[in-house]
Amino acid sequence: MSTAARFFHDTYASLARRLKWTLPVCEVMPGELKRTLLVPADACVIDTALEEIFHGYPSQGVPYAWPDWKCTVIPEALVVGDQGFVFLPDGRLLVPTLFPNDDKLHIFKVRRPIKLGAQRVNGTAFHLTGSNHENRGHFMLDHLPRLIVAEEMLRGEKDWQIILTGHHISWQREYLQMLGFDPAKIVACESGTLIVERLLHVPFVSTRSSVAPSFALNRLRDAGAEYAGVNAAQDRCGPPVFLSRRDAPNRRVLNEQMLYEIAREFLPELQLVLLTGMTLSEQIRLYRHTPLFISPLGQASCNMVFGMGNTIINLTHGPQPENAAGCVGTHIAALSGNRGLTLHSGTDLGVNKDWSFPEPAFSQQMKRFAETVNWKK
Repeated sequence: MSTAARFFHDTYASLARRLKWTLPVCEVMPGELKRTLLVPADACVIDTALEEIFHGYPSQGVPYAWPDWKCTVIPEALVVGDQGFVFLPDGRLLVPTLFPNDDKLHIFKVRRPIKLGAQRVNGTAFHLTGSNHENRGHFMLDHLPRLIVAEEMLRGEKDWQIILTGHHISWQREYLQMLGFDPAKIVACESGTLIVERLLHVPFVSTRSSVAPSFALNRLRDAGAEYAGVNAAQDRCGPPVFLSRRDAPNRRVLNEQMLYEIAREFLPELQLVLLTGMTLSEQIRLYRHTPLFISPLGQASCNMVFGMGNTIINLTHGPQPENAAGCVGTHIAALSGNRGLTLHSGTDLGVNKDWSFPEPAFSQQMKRFAETVNWKK
């Protein structure tokens, strides 16, 4: 979308705030909209055995459930801004499309639709943008499962496109190619308004951000293996790896180098790896080849879904919880066919959300891990 479109939409949004115009919303999915059941509600128990044994939690696993997973067809939908806010033809924001953030509307900067000069999208378009779309980890773990669950339905459509944010298409298209989707089907959504003749919208499946069912994560893993030419005979044959976040824009671990040096005292073969500059195929092969990862929880560690049977140690800030229910990295690891362990630093986020892990505590935990956990099996 042009710079002019951004200017007009930002000006309109600013004027609406100054004049305190109420944003019209639709809080319940209108009954007249067609909805198709893609996957019925189901539940499982996440295997958190390593987490429970290491930290002394009660051995019970973590229950995980999802509701009926449906696709909604929205005729003449208005899709606005790079967050892809969905409006009904009458101008109301369709709040259920923000799930699981539908109760946090106040935190979003919502650009309102402007029909004059809007781009028209004829036919059917699948909505694949939204909250955190610009983050590779969230795009892969939150958004791509929305597309995966709709694959069979889309095959029944004669002509359709996929809506992505324009300035992220350069890297997001490769994930679509990996899944077998034609990048020629992509239509860009940026700062202006799209009027979509027939919009398909699938929400996140879970209120737990970034936790999708195993079948969706396994689809990503298998597609990734084929795309990267993985040799399964070499699974978990490489050395252990410490993934660096030193060039991340925020949430850096300030004493990362020291943590790596400490971990290497107990794991002499440990290698320090920075994913920047590696192709997607190289990253996929790394995750299949490496039996043990130590990594600050973030975009790099989210590639754990490409591994099979790996052990993943996620480092994160904050106090150690009372049980495994709050360890999202461990949940993602388990649901993707790996096993996870989360080590909490006990420290808070600082400036730019950076943090540190106390070195004596980390040394103690790595010593116990090396002595008690068989990560080579």
